[in-house]
Amino acid sequence: MGVRLSVGLLLESPGRLLAAGRFVRRALLAGSVLLVGCFPVQAGSGEDPAQPRPVDPAIERGAVPSGGGATAERLLTDARVALEGGDAETARRLTTEVIDDWGTVPGSSRAFWLRATAEEQLGDPAAAAADADRYVELLPSGDSRRGEAGLLAARNAQDAGQPIAGLRTLLRLEGGDAGAVEREALPLAQALVRRTPTDTLLALSETVPETVFGRLVRLESAVGLYFRGEVARAAQIGRDLLQQSLTPEDRRVAQSLVEGNAETVLGGDAAVGAILPTTGSPVLREYAAAIEEGIRVAFETRAQESRRPVRLEVRDDGGDPARAERSLHELEAAGALGVIGPLLDRQLDAAARSRTTGLALVSPTAERVPEMRGVYSLGSNDPGAARALAEYAAREGYQRVAVVYPRAPIAEADAQAFRAAFQNADGGLAREVREYTYDPGTTFFREQLTAVAEFEAQALVLPVPESDVELIAPQVSFFALDSLGVQILGTGAWASPEVLDRVDSRHLDGVVVASARDPEGESPEYQQFVQRYEQVVRKTLRSPIPAFGYDAASLILEALGRGARTPADLEAQLEGIRDFPGATGRISIQDGQIVRRHQLYEIRDGQLRYLGRTFN
Repeated sequence: MGVRLSVGLLLESPGRLLAAGRFVRRALLAGSVLLVGCFPVQAGSGEDPAQPRPVDPAIERGAVPSGGGATAERLLTDARVALEGGDAETARRLTTEVIDDWGTVPGSSRAFWLRATAEEQLGDPAAAAADADRYVELLPSGDSRRGEAGLLAARNAQDAGQPIAGLRTLLRLEGGDAGAVEREALPLAQALVRRTPTDTLLALSETVPETVFGRLVRLESAVGLYFRGEVARAAQIGRDLLQQSLTPEDRRVAQSLVEGNAETVLGGDAAVGAILPTTGSPVLREYAAAIEEGIRVAFETRAQESRRPVRLEVRDDGGDPARAERSLHELEAAGALGVIGPLLDRQLDAAARSRTTGLALVSPTAERVPEMRGVYSLGSNDPGAARALAEYAAREGYQRVAVVYPRAPIAEADAQAFRAAFQNADGGLAREVREYTYDPGTTFFREQLTAVAEFEAQALVLPVPESDVELIAPQVSFFALDSLGVQILGTGAWASPEVLDRVDSRHLDGVVVASARDPEGESPEYQQFVQRYEQVVRKTLRSPIPAFGYDAASLILEALGRGARTPADLEAQLEGIRDFPGATGRISIQDGQIVRRHQLYEIRDGQLRYLGRTFN
């Protein structure tokens, strides 16, 4: 169903889409680990580098080909070096060769660990989870590396939206293996069980080991039974668990199941608010209706995954800040745990400042976010592209970088994010950044580009909108910056299909861009959203706007699914979200900001060529 359109528009702020009246369906796609030996080494890990690494088993039994040992070891060493240098794509290619061709060589199973690490860096959590889980299977019982590998597998399974797979990996770990990483794995296991269907937990509970993870499965299965009305069965599981070792919080939950009053501990149904301008100007009403469609799609599909019933409370602010404040107070009185919206800058600011309960606000579209805790927006400036370009420039060894941009809030924020990340990269080595600005609407950039040449910049960052790319790219060539060896670095607008189609490729060749979209087409997450939208709303999706409402609602529902029971819990769970597979990209919340995963590409012959590096 639906028509296939270009991807680029979703890279624009939804606020600008509203202002332009452009309601067209477009798609959007949206850590690096330092390896020493076999595992990521963290500060304070206490590992002794002098201790020999345990021997890894072979992937499969069979005769070892002549020279196979040396070949496999060389490939694995080269893969490790590639990972340390940030070249995850090469590491994946080399380890795949070991897995496919040298699986009978002792030590070959280490390829699964290295490939899982590379896949995590490349933003392929499903593959990373599968490879890390395979490594857990191959390692012998009691091997100290099983816990760390299981943790990586479970973490990536969660990021891939595969809670059952992640939970099975953790359950496969025996007591000693799990104990080594229990402190870090416990909250992950809690999040996974809360995202697993009750019937699946009941089936698992029949075979789970007597570990902390096994008890989590039993307790959460009992919670699921309780909320679907099987109170007596839930009470029996609770009584059994009370005979075992439980944390104080889990003991309270088990006791409440036995007494039949779990609502007093867990709460009843969870309320989520939405503040939308359902009255007002016709354009504003159309905008709000599109956002509300996306919200309701999330509630019709994602809310079914929650153990507790979730209800949506919608309030109308009419596009007025005073009404936004009143709506916020009504939702606080209704016991809402989080709020989707408001949509516009002034209304979001008014609602945020009027809070009395610390209610988290996730706006689908506001461009300006007040500097307050628990306030987020999917439409605000995403610093991910600028940070990715800064890391690239630092890795390339550039010392003098110029930034040319319009005097506009988003471009100014990009320039600021680049400067901060570039000057702080690699221990804060001395680097110089000079900024040259211009008024919006400028068509001739001689003053700025001449100054860049006189500065003898090694790289030029251009965080400019699509319309300016078409004007400034030919002038970069005209003023011979490319001939001077200046590397051009661009944000997402340079990667848009419209720019690649309209700008002569000779003016774009060699430009390195950071983009949250996949040049190969729509992401699986966006395709899933389209399918859900057309099933729930029963019409073809023709606008990018509902995707922002869907993701705002999905983030709050994800936080609820991870166990949030109060507004403070919900904010804490939101702050822990990493690589969430949204319709508008892979989303993380870092330092109070929504950041999408960005990847680096080089433009050649009008095409984006992946550089093998992914950044959050």
